Amino acid sequence: MIAGLVCISSAALLRIMATGTLKVDHVPVPAGSNMAKLLLLGLGVTLLSAGYLRLTKTCQAPSLKAALLLGLLAATAATALPLTSNDLFSNLHYGHLHVYQGVNPYTATAEQLRAGQFEPYVSRYWKTMPCVYGPLLSGLASLAVVLGGPGLWGGVIAYKGLLLLVALTLALLGWLHGRETAQPKIFWLWATSPIWLFEIAGQAHNDGLMVVLVACALLLSLRERQIAAAAILGLGIAAKYVAAVPLAFLLAWQALHKRLVLAGLMLITAAVALIPGYALFWDGWQTVVRPLSALGAPRFADSFLKFVYWASLPFGDQVVHYTYRVVWLALWGGLIYLCLRWMRAWPKDAPVHAPWATAGRMIQVHNILLNRHFLPWYLSWLIPLLACERDQSWWQLFYVHSYLALLHYALHVDHVASEPFNILLIHLVPTWMLIRMAKGKPALPGEFSQRFGL
Repeated sequence: MIAGLVCISSAALLRIMATGTLKVDHVPVPAGSNMAKLLLLGLGVTLLSAGYLRLTKTCQAPSLKAALLLGLLAATAATALPLTSNDLFSNLHYGHLHVYQGVNPYTATAEQLRAGQFEPYVSRYWKTMPCVYGPLLSGLASLAVVLGGPGLWGGVIAYKGLLLLVALTLALLGWLHGRETAQPKIFWLWATSPIWLFEIAGQAHNDGLMVVLVACALLLSLRERQIAAAAILGLGIAAKYVAAVPLAFLLAWQALHKRLVLAGLMLITAAVALIPGYALFWDGWQTVVRPLSALGAPRFADSFLKFVYWASLPFGDQVVHYTYRVVWLALWGGLIYLCLRWMRAWPKDAPVHAPWATAGRMIQVHNILLNRHFLPWYLSWLIPLLACERDQSWWQLFYVHSYLALLHYALHVDHVASEPFNILLIHLVPTWMLIRMAKGKPALPGEFSQRFGL
């Protein structure tokens, strides 16, 4: 795993040396250097994933040696400079505008968003886009800028340092949970998952903070501290809205057990927990409306729904719009049906693990079939939820989808005509696994699972 992370960091360094810039998107890399970068990246992802499977197969109990190992892994992952996305600079850009220019990242004008020294490093799509992250993540970006100062490298180091602390925090939570429940597999999942090391500790995606908050809420919920869990989930929603998914299933679980008063108190608590974060950036309802409008804008990335768009494109924009909506709604109807089926399977004495596992299943299916703008680090959302999943097929689905999503970076084809290759590489095998599971079969054939330790 360490060798894999070194390869990934070397690929990032090679790209920067070849291009002379930290910016990633729309920056051509000379052919020879690009080939070497892709080979290093593919080798790194494969070594990282293979090492992880070997590590989890032994599943040793958390120990001092394990703690030193995970610290070394996270620190090695953090040496990677921007390699696959410019999101690090988008975060620093919003933080810089807020701290040094007094600009609200949620209500800033296009002219204001084009200012600031981080703007040249921001992707084209986001240059005039208001911040779509929750206030907790905007606060994290502002803190990084305060700690790192106005300079480029200071901000990069400070932000990556904060995300390294976030990564280690999840490992610590996994340590505590693993020791209390005698489930070392959870510890290794939370501490050393390839998608976590690559995307959070390495590429410093801000989703990590939301994932840690969801993990905290899960541990509180398992200890029957449901009000506290709802409060932490409220903070998670103030980071990214996806934290509302486990909250919704947790409320449904309370309703199943006829604890309606408790469910109401949990909902109110989660709503109140949103207030402090938004108070820091509040500038009227546009503080919420503009980010939601930006999120709702039609944009496809590595999604099966892009095939629907291509198929209906020759018939005009109106046909594209209605065809996409019909397919999208039909898929959502199928997902809601699945969720209801999973919920009906909860026994009356269902343990609190059930709603968390169901939330994880919903997010997994959504990422594969419905997410019109899929990005590999979205798979990190599943890491805490898998701790409650008793069906190994969903674990296998996560392992395979994570590897293919990361491998896609090394095999990524930039030409528009080859975009279907990228989509199929990431999602085709996971879709086949979902079909097997729908038929009541294991996600992977038995011999394959045994051969690769899945």
